[in-house]
Amino acid sequence: PQDRFDTAYRGQRVVSLDAYVSIDGVRYSVPGHLVGQRLSLRLQLDGWIELADLAGTVVARHRKTTGDQRVVTIADHHAALWSQVRVQARGLDYYAEVS
Repeated sequence: PQDRFDTAYRGQRVVSLDAYVSIDGVRYSVPGHLVGQRLSLRLQLDGWIELADLAGTVVARHRKTTGDQRVVTIADHHAALWSQVRVQARGLDYYAEVS
């Protein structure tokens, strides 16, 4: 045939609340605005993982990890989530009262 046969594994994953999807026991980051959404997974034989929204737009691409690494994060994926984090500021007097 003129075109190569696509031998990639395909599936779907739901994005967790912390903007990761799990593939073979490893968690891969996706953009934070996709939390709760279902994504299309394409795991190629050359070791690349593509995650796309259901419209077909690729939203994340990772190299499949080997070894002990269990979490793969691209910082830009979580930038929007970190901007929403609010840390409560307290004076040190608060801790003196607690103890």
